[in-house]
Amino acid sequence: MMKRIKIVLLLSLAVGKGYAQNVISLTQALKTATEQNPYMKVGALGVDVSKADIVSAKLRPNPILNNQSLQALTPSQLTNNPKLLTGESMQTWWQLTKEFQLSGQRKNRIDYANQNVKLAEKEYAEFQRGLYTDVAFKWVEAWNTRKQIDLLKTAVNNIDTLVTINSYRFKKQIITETELYRTQLIAKQYKIQISELNQELRQQLNELQLMIGAKENVSISISADLGVDSFLKVDSLLADAYASRTDLQYYQTRKGAMESNIKLQQSLAFPRTEAGFIYNPQNTLPYFGIYATVELPFFDRNQGEIKKAKVQREQALTQIEAVQNTIRTEVQNASLQRETNQNNLKSYALITEQADQILKNVRYSYSIGGTTIIDFLEAQRSWLETQQQYTNLLHKYHQSQIQLLSVTGLINKLAQ
Repeated sequence: MMKRIKIVLLLSLAVGKGYAQNVISLTQALKTATEQNPYMKVGALGVDVSKADIVSAKLRPNPILNNQSLQALTPSQLTNNPKLLTGESMQTWWQLTKEFQLSGQRKNRIDYANQNVKLAEKEYAEFQRGLYTDVAFKWVEAWNTRKQIDLLKTAVNNIDTLVTINSYRFKKQIITETELYRTQLIAKQYKIQISELNQELRQQLNELQLMIGAKENVSISISADLGVDSFLKVDSLLADAYASRTDLQYYQTRKGAMESNIKLQQSLAFPRTEAGFIYNPQNTLPYFGIYATVELPFFDRNQGEIKKAKVQREQALTQIEAVQNTIRTEVQNASLQRETNQNNLKSYALITEQADQILKNVRYSYSIGGTTIIDFLEAQRSWLETQQQYTNLLHKYHQSQIQLLSVTGLINKLAQ
């Protein structure tokens, strides 16, 4: 028997230790997503793909070697009646040429490739903002479920104590069977609710685990403070949003990329030029010369690409203005919602204290026979509803904090 007890204790300690290792805070969840979420890795590789374009832009055109060999079909008409496939009966053309990138074409290609890398980085940062926001909301959702479970467990402990007392009282015929059944019934109801919430919490944690890319089961810390207030204590949230929002940065970078593209397309309007050397032995007589070709820009002067690049720049300017207006509205609404939720929490804190005191008084009064079981159960129900409402308000406050972090772009800094 003692051996069994030791084994159970050891297993309990092992499970407890493993559970504690997987408890993660909000910031830890975001950092884990950065390191382990597979889509994060895909996005990072997308930036590397863009960097490869810089390598391509720096490459110079390869020289072109051209050969043309002509065999006289009637060598008998030539002097000395030469044999086939000999120098006297053949003409050979060797041409070595190279295309030249003029008008700053190579420089503009490199600059445009660099701009596209910056654009890919901003696009990746915007993807991160969206993922971080989803992870944070899922974490807070699981936090709320966990808090609701803890509240019900506290209520069950209170009722279980009462069930034990009332079982004794019933045996002594101090209370009726109905009073005992009432107490047992509410305890069973609470336990069923806990079971349902535990299943819901497990699903939420599985979803969170998938989102952050964790390889082991995770749990969450239940501190009332998310540790994000320091990120929201800035002089101007709107100014910080303009500086931090990755979608705005994306369109600002896109504007620079389109300006670089305009320069590139204008330089590509310059005619293609190719030059080189020719060595041409004709019937054993060697000839040497130079080769040059240049396009005559009568029709195609790259007008379409130049116009498209200019329109894309105007498009980026319009998008910048639209995003700035969106940011202004989102920050105002999120700030107002956070302030409202914060005020509601402060107002409701006094109500929870009163509910605690009422339940304590009624419990004592019932224990000495000063009130009925109905009064006690009503006080217990009222206490639980009050605590649940307060937790829901705290949940809404946390959601408004996450929303404000997201619309200001500060959530990316939180994950660093």
